[in-house]
Amino acid sequence: MKKAYRIILSLIFAACCLVTIVVFSKPRYSDVISDAKIVGYKSPDEVIEDSVLIVRVKKISEKAEAYPLENGLTDPFTLSTVVVQEVFKNDGHDTVQKGSEIVILESQWTDEVNKTIVHTSGYLKMEKGKEYLLLLGYNAPPTESYYPTGLLYGKIPVDTREKVWLEDGYETVREIVELLRKQYIR
Repeated sequence: MKKAYRIILSLIFAACCLVTIVVFSKPRYSDVISDAKIVGYKSPDEVIEDSVLIVRVKKISEKAEAYPLENGLTDPFTLSTVVVQEVFKNDGHDTVQKGSEIVILESQWTDEVNKTIVHTSGYLKMEKGKEYLLLLGYNAPPTESYYPTGLLYGKIPVDTREKVWLEDGYETVREIVELLRKQYIR
């Protein structure tokens, strides 16, 4: 009888361990950099000139999206909603002011099939609850969203400890980003 009791307890313990592992384990994703040609700027003034909107924002939410392309392919991305904290430049987007919510198209997405996080040219999307300086271009309908100017130049974390992009090696970009940070973030 004691032997049967031990076997039953052992089976219950093993089942509990298995359930715990299944419930609390998350699938592991690997980071992949998707190469893309990005605009190269020589100065902060060039980035500012190419931007229709320069704002300090706080990210509040995001959703995954994809545009259908030819031959059944899609162009995936993340649409992030941010609330504007401060407006530094606004060329013709009069509805954007302090307190406005705007949508930002970000070039990072998750590929659930292959368990990868894809970063266009090493781009890191904004984190919910964190603040950023954004230098933005504008996408007309159907997306009606903004995008970071020059991809890597246009999204600057307010917190200097936060990574700007996935990998190092963008020295010219880093220099311009630091000059923009000094100009707008106090």
